[in-house]
Amino acid sequence: MKNNLVFGFAGLCAVAIFGCESIVKAEKAQEELAARADDGFAGETGGKIDLTALDLEGLVDYALTNRPQMATAALSLEDARLALKAIDANAPLLSDTPWNAISANGSAGYNESSERSHGLRWAKHGNASASLSVELLLWDWGRHEAEAKAQVERILAAELALVDEGFAVFSQVSTAYFEVLTADALLEISQTNELVMAVQEERARQRLEAGETQRSDYLQAKKNLAAAKEQSVVRRDAVKTAGAQLVKVLGLDASKAAREDVLKPLANPLVSYKRAFADTTGTVDGIFADARTNAPNMRIARARLRAASRDVDAAKAEFYPTLSLSGSVNWTDPLWMWSWGANLAQNIFSGFRTETALERTVVAMKAAAANIDAEEQELSKSIFDAVATRDDAKVAFESAAVTYEAAKENYEVVAQQYLVGECNQLDYADAVNSLVTAMGEMVRNFYSGQIAEASIFRLTGEYPVYAGAGEGDGEE
Repeated sequence: MKNNLVFGFAGLCAVAIFGCESIVKAEKAQEELAARADDGFAGETGGKIDLTALDLEGLVDYALTNRPQMATAALSLEDARLALKAIDANAPLLSDTPWNAISANGSAGYNESSERSHGLRWAKHGNASASLSVELLLWDWGRHEAEAKAQVERILAAELALVDEGFAVFSQVSTAYFEVLTADALLEISQTNELVMAVQEERARQRLEAGETQRSDYLQAKKNLAAAKEQSVVRRDAVKTAGAQLVKVLGLDASKAAREDVLKPLANPLVSYKRAFADTTGTVDGIFADARTNAPNMRIARARLRAASRDVDAAKAEFYPTLSLSGSVNWTDPLWMWSWGANLAQNIFSGFRTETALERTVVAMKAAAANIDAEEQELSKSIFDAVATRDDAKVAFESAAVTYEAAKENYEVVAQQYLVGECNQLDYADAVNSLVTAMGEMVRNFYSGQIAEASIFRLTGEYPVYAGAGEGDGEE
């Protein structure tokens, strides 16, 4: 009999192990990530990655597959789906998932005890036992249904959060991309200004030696050159910072790529602007009307309100009873016994915990509704700012273009006058500075407009409309 018991117990273990594929998957996941928990983990080294062949759309797609934040959002979605599976594990027979209604438990054991004896040696006898119990939940007055519907809404919110994270990645990559191009152009301006000032300093030195100018003019030229060099240093640092940010938002680190491996500088960044988006013309009211129904943040807020309302239903169901059936078969060598029964359970008093839980779900529902209002107000303000920035950038670019043409013409006149001694160093420096400033404003406003266009796509939840290949390049 003991051998039969051992065989039966081994059979139960085999069934349990065979049915636990998740254990194998969990252990495999642990093994794969064990090294990551080590303080000495250095990561993978695969050399530099060259992404220079990709345009902005390609860089965004690359970031969407490499950013850790996207993986985190995807895992949150997976966890939300598993939470629904856990809720369904408590589903009653009269539900949409009745196969989870049955719970079964099996056990087997063996025990020995000594018989009464007056001697130091004693006889002993043993008993084998086994049991199988089954419990079937018939009806729970809507508890499971309400909890499942609430979790379905949370799954939708998690899906939308993944979409929203994708838009956040798009916005961050776009912003970093245009900030790099802006920094490149501003550095080009500084270097041009430095070159002009260097030439001017040399001319002032020659004219001083020839007695054609005063020493104060030469000192002013040296001062202008020093200031131009300092500005170039600042602009180089800005290029490095912007490049590092672009590498980061792509989901890379310094061991994988540098700025030059991601986006090469334009040949002439002052007159060859990199357009990624066509100009949009939507108004604040029109864009907001679409965004309040389509924006991921708004849809997430509404899904959470629906989930909170379902939580109220689940809390109300706790006031009602549960109906279940149970049965069991027990064997203790050599006796057999079986039993079954029906059970209707009703909670009578729980120290007002049930009432308090219901009140809390109502408060949470009201808070979720208030959050929709808050999200709507924040969305309205963000859209207003983005549209204003877009429109201001267009106007400012056109104004800067007019200023640039005037500054260019003025510079050409002043340069000729300076060569023949009809104006001093200060006048010449002012002309150069006006020209450089106008060029910088054109670049700044152009890319500011492109960043604003990206912000509008991100806020509205609309798929970005990229300009055609090369469209807008070479615009002056």
